[in-house]
Amino acid sequence: MSRKVVCKITKEKGDSETFIKIGKFYYQSQEVYDNEERRKALRKELTYFICSEFLDYKPGQKFPALLNKKLKELDFYSDEIIFEAFKQKQDDIKYWMNAKQFSGDYGRLSYIFAIISNSIADIYKAAQRTKRQEELIEQEVHTGDLEIAGTSAKAKNLADWLN
Repeated sequence: MSRKVVCKITKEKGDSETFIKIGKFYYQSQEVYDNEERRKALRKELTYFICSEFLDYKPGQKFPALLNKKLKELDFYSDEIIFEAFKQKQDDIKYWMNAKQFSGDYGRLSYIFAIISNSIADIYKAAQRTKRQEELIEQEVHTGDLEIAGTSAKAKNLADWLN
């Protein structure tokens, strides 16, 4: 007999026969659990990257609570996009961390996230464009159509164009 359970991540309701139990909690599927674990690992890596690269924190040193608050403000974007933004703006951030005098970590983090929030939308749009292009190419490969995306099905004679 199955009992009613709730997925720890998605909060969807189901029964113990369809959901999987890992540890003390139930999850909708192994895929949902694995995606959440990957997301947590990436967030941890991102936090370590910010603290070690820009704030000169050593491993084991407690990071500022403001960091989580600032990362939560960027929750619209995936952690991959946020991480990519930090990698692309790494040189700019390091330059400004050395050029300006900050009184503490609050000022540094505020300035870092101002740089990131000014450029993350462009990085997000570029990632979306790349994703769409990959999907179009994959779709064309699956359909067997070798036409270039966005062209008409009717072929034109090159000789007409040259005249």
